[in-house]
Amino acid sequence: MFWSFYFTSQFYVDPFVLAIAVGSPLAGRLIDKIGSRAIVMAGLMLAAIGLLFFYFNSASRFGFYTAGIFMGLGSAMLQGSALRYIMLNEVQPSERALGQGIITLFTSTGQMIGATLIGILIASMSSRLSGYSKSFLIIAIIA
Repeated sequence: MFWSFYFTSQFYVDPFVLAIAVGSPLAGRLIDKIGSRAIVMAGLMLAAIGLLFFYFNSASRFGFYTAGIFMGLGSAMLQGSALRYIMLNEVQPSERALGQGIITLFTSTGQMIGATLIGILIASMSSRLSGYSKSFLIIAIIA
């Protein structure tokens, strides 16, 4: 019983990880063709769609996998090497180190604040499951 749960539940994040692995180089190549603004907007839209899938369809395995794919592609465009590539193309060569530091600072700060706010929201709900569900919806609306 335990082993069947272990082997089926550990693969739930695989679509997310594979989408990041595919999405990062794809986003890097698309930056030169369609522009950095379009990549950032597409990443936000894909992440928001993934969060909405988590909110509406996470009870089914297919819905969870689909949400993971959208979230992985959006994360690859927003947090991966594409963001650093955009910074290298948009900033003067003398300010690239400063730009890299600012990206790292704001990304880390946003992750910490976002995780804290999600934790507060989850803890404030009567049910942990409804707290996760509401947090996915709120983050999708913000995105």
